[in-house]
Amino acid sequence: MRCGGARVDLTPSELGVLAALLERPGVVLSRAQLVDRGRSGGTVITERTIDTHVRRIRRKFSDHGTDPITTVHGVGYKASGA
Repeated sequence: MRCGGARVDLTPSELGVLAALLERPGVVLSRAQLVDRGRSGGTVITERTIDTHVRRIRRKFSDHGTDPITTVHGVGYKASGA
């Protein structure tokens, strides 16, 4: 994936979570919905794992001065700017 022309390396699970959010701009997805969409290659993902993936995605994008994910407390996550 690219951010501002720079390459950002994401794991398949991280990419699945981010892609799910970016496919539905403005829509808040629960952890359970992200679990369903973030599975890749038989990898087991739990609702608590989603928080870890989001934290890692944020860390990788913070080097480029952006945060692609907004937390909606008590509900889930959505793509930032949407």
